[in-house]
Amino acid sequence: MDYDLPGTERALGETVIGRIVLAGVLVVAASAGVAEAKKKPKPPEQTWRLVLYKSGGYGGDALDVIADVPELDDYGFDDNVSSFQVIDGYWQLCEGENYTSTCVTVGPGAYPDLGAIGLRNNALESVRRMQPPGPPPPPPRPDLTRKAEARASYDATIEGEGEARIVNEVAFRGITVRVTVKNEGSVAAEASTLKIEPGKKMADVASYITVGEHECGEGQVPWPAKEGRQTTCAPLQKGEIVAKAEGGAANCAIPRLEPGGSARCVAVFSVLYNYLVPQFGDWHVVATADAGNRVKEENEKNNGAGEQIRVKGDDLPPP
Repeated sequence: MDYDLPGTERALGETVIGRIVLAGVLVVAASAGVAEAKKKPKPPEQTWRLVLYKSGGYGGDALDVIADVPELDDYGFDDNVSSFQVIDGYWQLCEGENYTSTCVTVGPGAYPDLGAIGLRNNALESVRRMQPPGPPPPPPRPDLTRKAEARASYDATIEGEGEARIVNEVAFRGITVRVTVKNEGSVAAEASTLKIEPGKKMADVASYITVGEHECGEGQVPWPAKEGRQTTCAPLQKGEIVAKAEGGAANCAIPRLEPGGSARCVAVFSVLYNYLVPQFGDWHVVATADAGNRVKEENEKNNGAGEQIRVKGDDLPPP
């Protein structure tokens, strides 16, 4: 059996039903809002608060500031501040109106005397809020560059003249390497070790290679001539450091380098006996600096700290 509600009661019933539906929508919307808030929490709002005191040591009348004040005279504090406290945020304090003249920016803390921050007591005329400072710049670091010069030594039999020259036979005799390390930074570079070792191809014939041994005697190193001609014994130049053999590598002790200072390491890799070279133009060495590979390359023969360096000292004609 159907019953019709009176008009007023029907309207009330519809209103109640409408409120129930609306309440359900609000509950769903509120739940969605809570979920969204949980997913993306709002960052805390930046607040600023500064308390100025007319006397040193936080004495006398006080002025609580939470917004920019271009003229403290509006509050009777013009040229009448001797101490202050920063409760929140960063503030700029200026000796002139409208943030002019000498200004200092300070962060949270207690300041019993304006002179401690470089301002004159009783000279403050304006204050304003500032954004927090960004991270400090990284400290300066050494800027080491490395430049390599290397020559390979061959015994070669060359026939013909000019463009008709050909190589009849080549015997590889060794490599002499000079590596200059320079500090082009603004701060000193502490002592480090430069390690020079055979590249991949020489490492494959390591049984033929001896590190540091040669026949030039004390204070001299072999310096190969081009085109396989006689290797000469060149005297060490001033400031050159002879690398010491350690295993299959040569190590140089690079001293502390002041900005603009440099040191040069000389390493010799000799062949124990003549070794016929099928691809005589493809020798490499590897020079690696310690301290996190601080060395930056500056030479076309260098492909990065610890990478192979092509030895291109000899321009031999084709075989």
